[in-house]
Amino acid sequence: MDYIEEINRRDEILSLAHIGKKITVEDRLWLATHRAFNRRLGYPYLTKDIITLSPKTNYRIRIQVESLTYPMQILPIVDVPGGKGKILTDCSLTDYKGNVKIGKPVKMLVALVDLNHTKTEFCYQSDVGLLGVSYECTYYDDKQHLTIRSSSNTGNTAYAMLREDVSNNKILYRCKSPLSDSFDSFVFSIQWELFANG
Repeated sequence: MDYIEEINRRDEILSLAHIGKKITVEDRLWLATHRAFNRRLGYPYLTKDIITLSPKTNYRIRIQVESLTYPMQILPIVDVPGGKGKILTDCSLTDYKGNVKIGKPVKMLVALVDLNHTKTEFCYQSDVGLLGVSYECTYYDDKQHLTIRSSSNTGNTAYAMLREDVSNNKILYRCKSPLSDSFDSFVFSIQWELFANG
């Protein structure tokens, strides 16, 4: 499926939801397992990317900060599309309620990387061979007088990222902040290799 078909299919499904029709389980799974393009900017500007891997295979995933000029928090997000798989880390994780988990598989991970901690690694497995990539950003909204943190995968057209395939196992993402048109706010790479777990 090319990007035009992906954009049209996503628009079809979301327009049904917009008029109050129920989205099928199959359509929800399709939304979770396909790229999302910025509705205002179009191709090639992504709000969520999907990396294709081998199904039911263990990988070691490395996220590396390549460049960071944004003064507030901006972080990469990886997820298991459709919830069919797992992310495992060696470190403790804190969920959105503040609960700490150690060694338990999760379906989504916000990588806490910055200029002082530029790299993180984790183990990954997907039943369908897909890895979701997006990012979140904290910014101050002058109109609402609020500090807001949200994800590029929410459909907000102020978010966008560009993908550059560096090699057959490494991708570079250039992300813009919601307050700028520059794609140099945050640049990170994702690299993967097969991982034998014993």
